[in-house]
Amino acid sequence: MDNIALFCEFKNRQVEAEKMARELNLSLVSAPPYPPYLLSLTEQRIELRRTGKHGPGPVFVDFLSNTMNYRLRHAGSRNEAIARAIGLKKTRPAVLDGTAG
Repeated sequence: MDNIALFCEFKNRQVEAEKMARELNLSLVSAPPYPPYLLSLTEQRIELRRTGKHGPGPVFVDFLSNTMNYRLRHAGSRNEAIARAIGLKKTRPAVLDGTAG
């Protein structure tokens, strides 16, 4: 079994899910047993989910949210929490923000 598969929650997106599964070379699953991770096609978005009892909530990005728009407009701002956390000064160190939000 692969570690990740595609799951379609809504039948009205089934054709889209089949195309996406082919393009990403993923299995399209509709019932358990599920692999450790699912790329889930919901009615509104695509989510990454960890399956199992203690899996966290879904991971997704909403590029149209007010928060994301603010971050895009103020990208690189010294007032961002990550900038303050590393003490950003005139010299700019290389930093990778690996957080989901």
